[in-house]
Parts: sequence; structure tokens; C-alpha cells
Amino acid sequence: MAEASLVYDAGTDSFTLGTGSEEFVFNPADVKIAASNLLRYEKIEGDKITQLDLDWGMRSDWTTAPDYVALGQLLIRQTDIPTGIDHYRTLDLVFGFPSEASAVPKMGSAAYDLTFSGTRSSSATDSLLDMVGDGTALVDFGTGQLEIAGKTASFNFFGAGIPGVESEGEVQASGAIVAGENRFTGTFTAKAGASDTYTGNLTGSFFGPSAEDIGGTLYGSSGPLYYSLAFAGYGLPETAPDDTLADLEGTTRFRTVWAAINLPAEGRIDPPLAETIIYDADTQTYTVSSRSAAGFQFSFGPANRVAAKDSEDFRAYGVAQPFVDGKVQYSIGLFDGETDNIQLTYASFMRVLATRTDFDGKTLGESVEYIGFGNFTPPDQLPRSGSATYAGRLFGDIDDGSKLVAALVGRSDLTANFGTGALAASLFPTRITADGVSTALGRYDFSGVIDAYSAAFTGAWNSGPGSLAGRFYGNAAQEYAAVFNIKDSAAGTMTGVTIGKQTAP
Repeated sequence: MAEASLVYDAGTDSFTLGTGSEEFVFNPADVKIAASNLLRYEKIEGDKITQLDLDWGMRSDWTTAPDYVALGQLLIRQTDIPTGIDHYRTLDLVFGFPSEASAVPKMGSAAYDLTFSGTRSSSATDSLLDMVGDGTALVDFGTGQLEIAGKTASFNFFGAGIPGVESEGEVQASGAIVAGENRFTGTFTAKAGASDTYTGNLTGSFFGPSAEDIGGTLYGSSGPLYYSLAFAGYGLPETAPDDTLADLEGTTRFRTVWAAINLPAEGRIDPPLAETIIYDADTQTYTVSSRSAAGFQFSFGPANRVAAKDSEDFRAYGVAQPFVDGKVQYSIGLFDGETDNIQLTYASFMRVLATRTDFDGKTLGESVEYIGFGNFTPPDQLPRSGSATYAGRLFGDIDDGSKLVAALVGRSDLTANFGTGALAASLFPTRITADGVSTALGRYDFSGVIDAYSAAFTGAWNSGPGSLAGRFYGNAAQEYAAVFNIKDSAAGTMTGVTIGKQTAP
């Protein structure tokens, strides 16, 4: 892969990209897209198009981007007029403000959230494929070792779409920091599409005054096929032992786990892991980005308390939100932090019932969301050896696809083997009908895995269709929150959340 340099001239407001013996100059007149997160230049010369993308990253209340490193991509497309065949040249790169070698830590560890951007050729199509994705870098500064893992999605930028099975991919890399330098090298393996496997080299460095950010490239091949992926990322903040929910300051965006019941039922299924709650400690206000069919983004705080509707384990809030065809009424139950002698300090959850009505009061749709949240365990703080057992409680609902038919309560057990990454969980739900009749539904066992790069876990019900997805919370995975969905032909469809804390390391 050719070395590249990117120079900005403030006097002319232009960028010069140098690679090998070539130089490409992009002036303000070449700007095609100027957005907060993307600057795209395009030069057209006859049958040749030269395009430079500078990706600054998404910055908003809900997203974070690196401050000292960004992604770039040079793409040249030239059409052979007699045959009509397009020929491509690409260069994927990172640019920014590298750390001084002396600023790279010599001890401790860090986890970085990564964004991927790149290109590849494929055995499934003759077209150039663009890649996007995200992942995590784990760095042990004491040993100098580094690991990267992530997922990618491919798409045909210039032509028709590609089958979904050809879009999905994953990449893993390992390397080491070069002693005395701000540089790391290593190797990677990437799988993309149904049959393409690539191998190659990893190079990169740290960016910012104190190695706050990271960036680099992965370049390799699979026979005649090539693979080029650049990554840029920011360091995740450390969770300290005293970073409890009771001690929050300022604004916090929580890592969440999420599940919803949409009534009437619909086929849309959003990923359970997200960042859907922002908490303002100064005003004690929660802002929730609802992903249910009935809800939108809404906020609630002390002014929305409905103390008369408090119940065991929950503090009640109510919010009415107008929309174009009527309104949405949110009824929120916020977990009070303790149930059956299990007191949580890092994790919590809320149940949100959203009812959408028209101006005449007719119900247009309803949904129930269970959202677990808290101060999550960053991947570099997740234990790497030993096992731990957890005791927890569960809350949920049973639905028949058109309405809620019963509530769920119960307990849960979880065992995490941090050395092997294996996870086992058991749920013991009890059905409670509207007239107060309780029925124990038995035991539901799940087997799953812990993802060391996201500090999250997933599992499947051992006896039928059912899923479990969760995160660990605290500075050393002392607590957990997980959402579940079980389709039991005898008991019905069960959806809810389970929370718990460690009982034995």
C-alpha cells in the first residue's frame, strides 16, 4: 500500500494529497458536499472522476467522534470508452494530529470505539465495493499488545445493490506497539460476503496530546482480490468504583439494552444494544430516544412525577407529547434501585408504555419498551479470567400479538466465565393476570457468549425460540442488565428485562 500525505493550506483553503510521485490538489471550487461530518471534493476530467472524502465523524448529543484523527478516502474512476468498463483506483487513509512518542502510555490499558471506512474487490461482483462498519480496539500499554475486532457492511457505491449475504463482514487484527515510537504494526484476517477471506498487514498510531484517539489501516488480499480498510476511534472513559448512578454529575449518555412489544405486532426488529438514554444530573431529567413503533424522542423529570401511580419497585412518571395526527402518552416506570434485597448501584432500567391516539382519542398503536441502562463496564475493564455468578430479578409482559395479557415478575441466575467467554443464564418467570392470579411458569435456561470487545453478552433459549442480550455494569462487571424475548407455545410470548448483581467472584 502506498504511503500518503495530506496537507492543508489555510491561505487557499485547499488540500493536497500526495501518494508516491503523484499529487492531487483539491480547491474550494471542487467541493461537492460540505456537511458537518463530511467534506467531499470531486474533479471531473473527461472520462475520469477523482473524488476525495474527508470524514470528520458524527457529533451530536447521541454520537461521539474522535477529536484528533479522521478518515479519508481517495477514489479515481476512469471509464474505458470503447468497452464501457470502469477502472478504479482507491486509497483509504487516516489523518490528524499524531501523539508524541513520549505521550504514548507505558502502563495501563484502554478501549477505543472504532469507525471503519474502506473498499474491497469481491469474487461475487466485478464492481468496486465500499465498506463501512464499527468495532473496538483493546490496548494493553504495559505489554504493548493491541487487538482489534469489528463488523463491516459492503455496498456498491456506483452500481446496483448486492445481496445481503455478500454485504456482511467481520475483521480481527492483532499487533504490537513499536518500542519508543508512536507506531504499531501487526496482521489481520477479514471475512466478507459468502466466501471471501482476506489477510494482510495492520499499521497505525495514536493521536492527540495524550493518545486520546487511535487510527490506522488494514491492507491485504485474497488471491487476486484486495482489501483496504481505514479506522479511526476515540478512547472510552474509564468507569471508576465510585461512578455509581447516585453520584452522576453533568450529562451522561448511557449504554443501553432494549426490547419492545409493539401492538399490533410488526416485523421490525432493532438491535438490542444501543445508546438511547441521556441523563442530566443537574435537572434530574432523562431524555429517551424511543425505538418502538408508537414512540418518539421524549424527556421526563421531577415535573413529570405521578406519585399516586407509584408501585412496588417503580417510581411513576407521565408525559404527553403532541404529534401531527394526535398525541402520544408515555407512562414511565423507573426502577427504584432495590427489589427483594437486591440493591443495584451501577445499573437500572425503565418500563415505558407509549399509547398513540388521534385527535378523537382513538388508539392508533401501543408499545411497551424495557430499557436497561447504567455506567457500563468498558471492554478493557472486563475481567479476562475467572468466573462469576449473579443473582437477579426479572420484569416483563406477555402479549398475544394484539394486546398485553399478563405481567411477569420473577428471578434470574447468571454465570459468566470470563476466561472462556461462555455464559449461562436461567430465568424463573411468574405470570400475574389483571385479577392478581399468579402462576409460576417454570425454568428457562439460556446458553450464550461474552463479547470481550463490547463487554456485552448474548444467549439463546435452549428449548425453543428465545433470545437474551445484555451488558455488564460497574468498574469490574459487578452488575448486569439484559433484555429477553421468549416464544413459548404454552406460556405465550414473553418480553422483558432482568437485572442483577454479582454474588461470588
